[in-house]
Amino acid sequence: MPTLNPDFRQADEVQFNGPGGWGFSDESLSDKERREAYGREILERDMPVAMRAGPAADPMPEMLAKWNEFQKSKGRFPGSCDWSLLDEFCFNKKLNWLPQLIGSCVASNTFRGWVARAMYQIVLLGAAEEYLGRNEFADKNFSFYVPFSYGSARRRGNMRGGDGLYCDVMATTLLKDGVLPCDTPKLLEILKATSNADTNDFPEPQSTSFYRAWGDWKYLDDVKQYADYPLESCPFVTNVDELRTHLKAGSPCFFCSGIAIRKVGTHPDGFTIHARDPGNSWAHNMCFHGFFLASDGEEFFRFSNESWGVDVIYNVKTAEVADWFKNRRPSCAAIGMIRAPKSAPPTIG
Repeated sequence: MPTLNPDFRQADEVQFNGPGGWGFSDESLSDKERREAYGREILERDMPVAMRAGPAADPMPEMLAKWNEFQKSKGRFPGSCDWSLLDEFCFNKKLNWLPQLIGSCVASNTFRGWVARAMYQIVLLGAAEEYLGRNEFADKNFSFYVPFSYGSARRRGNMRGGDGLYCDVMATTLLKDGVLPCDTPKLLEILKATSNADTNDFPEPQSTSFYRAWGDWKYLDDVKQYADYPLESCPFVTNVDELRTHLKAGSPCFFCSGIAIRKVGTHPDGFTIHARDPGNSWAHNMCFHGFFLASDGEEFFRFSNESWGVDVIYNVKTAEVADWFKNRRPSCAAIGMIRAPKSAPPTIG
């Protein structure tokens, strides 16, 4: 039996801790929603196979048993799949990247989900792949270099000047462009020449002007030939049942909306309960990193906003998330299978 008062990374009282970044700041919420809907239609027409979720691969039984036992030790009850715990399960430490400095949340919260997906493939599925690196910071990084993906997605959306991004073009770049490993030699050459190669400049630079230069498409053509690891699928999610299905299959789901979050209570198990703040709005991206069952059997979704700081994760009831999909017009996409690098030998079926 899991212990009560579980070990949770979570926000308590919620504060607006950083910039948003869903779309341009001068757009209305309805404009953002319309643009996302139009972009989804285009992508679904352009890449119909990638927009469908294929059959989920089964985790290796021995690793699944170990994973469930680990979740139990953290206070998650049977039936949970809380991928926010994967870093501790895999490496016995939390991966706490630095907060976003500009309105890059669509890329910044998504890269965290992408890394969780990579861990899932390697550790639970036993995929014949390797991590991009083994460090939280510096160029041998678990993550890809986020500004390349941010700039590539903005270019696909014809977005230049200011900050901001959409979920549909983030999905497009993950499918069509892939990602850029932090230790790419040409990238390191650029970073050293511009004095943006300190340890903490990976996977996101600590210079706002340099980050914005990538967002305005600078340097992209210098390194795009080295991008790799595209997603095989990145289907859009339209309701809470689809969300649960993707999360069970180890696919974190990035989520753009105007939804703001507040604390609404504390569960008897000891964790904070969150819900939409009806008196506030954030034009922002966050990412679902799984769900868990409490001691009373109630289901809560883990909603990561870690681009605003360490442990900024919300615990949201299923009925609340269902209402978001039904009434709040979010744009949400699942991070599907990450392809092996181009240099990998072909799979013999």
